[in-house]
Amino acid sequence: MQSSLNFRIHAHKFSHTFAVKAIMSGVPLNVLQKWLGHASVFTTSIYTEITGIDTRGFMEQVK
Repeated sequence: MQSSLNFRIHAHKFSHTFAVKAIMSGVPLNVLQKWLGHASVFTTSIYTEITGIDTRGFMEQVK
């Protein structure tokens, strides 16, 4: 797909944006993994690095 602004939009960009927004909204990785059709949760976990989520705060919630 090409816009009149002369830049390309790829389908992967939509799933990438969705994944980042889902993680930032608190969707568990194993749920997002299934939604995206990833065979491995490690593939899905790449999005946590992109968002820069500080996972140390989650340990405090568990305590």
